[in-house]
Amino acid sequence: VNKGDIVTYNISVENIGETIVTNLSIVDNLSDGDGNVLSLNNGPFFTGSDQNSIEGILKPGEIASYIAFYIIEQSAADSGKILNSVVATAGTESTSTVSDVSDDGDDLDGNTTNDPTEVFIAPDPKIEVVKTAEITDQGDQKTGKGDIITYTIVVTNTGNITLYDLNIVDTITDGNSNELTLSNGPYFSGSSQGSNEGILQVGEAATYVAFYIIEASASETGRIENTIIVTASSPGNINDVTDVSDDGDDTDGNTIDDPTVVEISPSPSIEATKIAEVLDDNSDDKTGPGDTINYTITVENTGNIEVTDLNLIDTMTDGNGKPRTLTTGPTYVSSSLNSQRGTLQVGEIANYIASYKIKDSDVEGGRIENSILAIASSPNNSGDVTDVSDNGIDTDDNTIDDPTVIMITYVRKYFEIFNLVTPNGDGLNDYFELRGIENFGPNEVKIYNRWGVLVYEIENYGSTAGSDNVFNGYSQGRITIDKTIKLPPGTYYYVILFSGENPGRRGYSGYLYLNE
Repeated sequence: VNKGDIVTYNISVENIGETIVTNLSIVDNLSDGDGNVLSLNNGPFFTGSDQNSIEGILKPGEIASYIAFYIIEQSAADSGKILNSVVATAGTESTSTVSDVSDDGDDLDGNTTNDPTEVFIAPDPKIEVVKTAEITDQGDQKTGKGDIITYTIVVTNTGNITLYDLNIVDTITDGNSNELTLSNGPYFSGSSQGSNEGILQVGEAATYVAFYIIEASASETGRIENTIIVTASSPGNINDVTDVSDDGDDTDGNTIDDPTVVEISPSPSIEATKIAEVLDDNSDDKTGPGDTINYTITVENTGNIEVTDLNLIDTMTDGNGKPRTLTTGPTYVSSSLNSQRGTLQVGEIANYIASYKIKDSDVEGGRIENSILAIASSPNNSGDVTDVSDNGIDTDDNTIDDPTVIMITYVRKYFEIFNLVTPNGDGLNDYFELRGIENFGPNEVKIYNRWGVLVYEIENYGSTAGSDNVFNGYSQGRITIDKTIKLPPGTYYYVILFSGENPGRRGYSGYLYLNE
């Protein structure tokens, strides 16, 4: 139970006397554990009675129900509990007044009458500190002597009560565990809910900053490690809440209390990006079979050291996960600093191209997914630098390593036969519907009765109920005598023939059912 939780109070008032009572009213009393008066957020509201009397009247034995709501405030949560009682008052036929103070409905608590309804808020003081580091490089594109490490420390109250006397102790060492001294800080820079330094409300985050200018001796050890220990006090206690900082990087295999480490050794890294452009080769304004997807692939050296032996491995699938193979490429084109193919200097970008011709079998999957795995080697290593391509679109809520996806918008033409006809004007099955028939070539539709007599025949069948060229229960053909008489209900046989483009077969036949 925390700040912001909603307490729903259900109140019932029963007439346990033998006469009707009127002018029933209830007065709600709400307070916290320290006796401070609180206010309901809504209610009490009358919700009805079991004998359907109107609000304010109770027959003998009748129960009226009310409901009220309270959203727990922080000050109330800090007090440890919420107390609530209702005083119900009503008049009788003899003009006397009856009243009662509410019971909590729990007779197992040792109090069977008139005890307040209590919501207990067990104190759960907790804090979490995260320390992240950012490097200001002095121009050599390597982390080392003279670079500035800016530490951002965020302490969050993750419990359910306010904390006081917040204090942080910083420990910084080099790669050989020698103690170092911050150049400046930590300094308090503000909090998310505006509390003063040393106070944290529930959910509030206090931010501190500190700086360290890397010294030559520390640089030679290969890394800088930094940890914060934070302590705070919950109400009535001293320094009972503590946490050791995490580095904010849960992808390192350590999700809690790991030191913030700045590596000073070489840091090789690459970033691959693959973007796609579709050529509408068949000029149908849709992406589908016969069109060409042209891929542009870039691989950038984003680290601080040259990499070599750059190699690309392409993975392509359709929307159903079936593997596909590029039609051409990847083919090397150029690099921004003119290094030989396979070598990338710091900041250099290599460019490649590839293509894929969309096939008929790709339509079912609905899309083509493609990604590149780039592999390179740093000095004295082999294949230690890798990256999976991003699609170059950071507005898709995925800024790294998402596949390049081309959606296939071509849709095969649809055709479906509905064999129930009930021409009663209700808008449902009023005609023999051949949905999608208009998408294909010339056609002929014939309908026969159970004795094999042709009762309907037409070329280029219609596609809407209002069309003149659809079967709606009336005979139409060369031998039709009276087109104004409906055919009798029953089973009929249809034949549909396509003389040009068809949905997959030249002819379709089957039974249709005519009813009222």
